[in-house]
Amino acid sequence: MAKKSQEMPDVRVRLATEIIQHVRRRGGAWLRLKNLELTELPDEIFTLSDVQFIDLSGNKLRTIPKKLWDLPKLREVRLVANPIEVLSPRSRVAIDLGTYRRCHTSLKPQNINLIITRTVSEQDVNWWFSEMDAIKGPSKIIIGGLDVGIDMTPEEPTESMRKILDSLARLDFVGILLLRGLKVEVVPGGIQQLSKLHSLNLDHLNLTNRAGLDRRS
Repeated sequence: MAKKSQEMPDVRVRLATEIIQHVRRRGGAWLRLKNLELTELPDEIFTLSDVQFIDLSGNKLRTIPKKLWDLPKLREVRLVANPIEVLSPRSRVAIDLGTYRRCHTSLKPQNINLIITRTVSEQDVNWWFSEMDAIKGPSKIIIGGLDVGIDMTPEEPTESMRKILDSLARLDFVGILLLRGLKVEVVPGGIQQLSKLHSLNLDHLNLTNRAGLDRRS
């Protein structure tokens, strides 16, 4: 049993390498290496000249090498559910609130997509509200599901998510807001007070009343 557990990381690294090689051969724009328990990136990833989006969600990464941002077409790296501790100021990332809490001082607000899912902790939400006036960012926020499909059933927001939804008026720095896959009866009224908002997406919401909403995505 011990031997099997020791071999597992190598198996996952080999799988990641095979996925990278496949994406390189076909010149794909997306690279998805989710939930592979990676603690570091395979060297092959730095050879992807065509990739634009990399999804590394659900791994065990604590930092991302700066040279990843040298990939010529790279637009964003998704790092949700990783114990990230350090990110380069050049990073263009989609991150959860916990990572934002740890790394916000080194990131540019315009380079961050903040993703808030049902796993968001009350501690991180309370920190964000306490620091929000000073931080003034990020400019793009997604609240709800990451991968919304036709068959997706909207989910009830957690108490921590509801706290954010009920306080949307405070997010006056947001330019792009997406509410996705949530079971909410009405569009949160605070959206109408976001003076910098220029793009709004309401996707797969369980809405019964849109009254009072005069903004469109």
